[in-house]
Amino acid sequence: MTHSQVSPQFVHLEQGVPPVRGHYSHVVILPTGQFMIAGQKAWSKETGELTGHHIIEQTELVFDNIASILAQIDCSLDQLIRISCHLARVEDYEQFNEVYARRLGEHRPARTVLAGHDLREGALVELVADGFIDGKATSGRR
Repeated sequence: MTHSQVSPQFVHLEQGVPPVRGHYSHVVILPTGQFMIAGQKAWSKETGELTGHHIIEQTELVFDNIASILAQIDCSLDQLIRISCHLARVEDYEQFNEVYARRLGEHRPARTVLAGHDLREGALVELVADGFIDGKATSGRR
């Protein structure tokens, strides 16, 4: 991907990710290299239907879907700089956080967690992620 364009690139992916379920793009890439991934739920790549009945299953699938989107724009989870997390039930926070920490490892993007939301189609978790294409985000403590 080149960043010489002057307007955002609205990327609608056809394979390897769940289909969009409305009038939006999977990811928008700005000329600066910043990207924004649309909210992802535990949708099956094969059927497009919500999959999993437990927060752990759904969180794993959401991360799989985000990783698939990132791979198609030549990126990885290490390039995320911010993740907004929406949980249907506050009591799922601990199990969600365990999967979140394991999937991101030492990488620690900025994060917001909102709980107690009625998510569409009975989903237990939805993640929205932003990052940069060029280079990996640097992690460290100051």
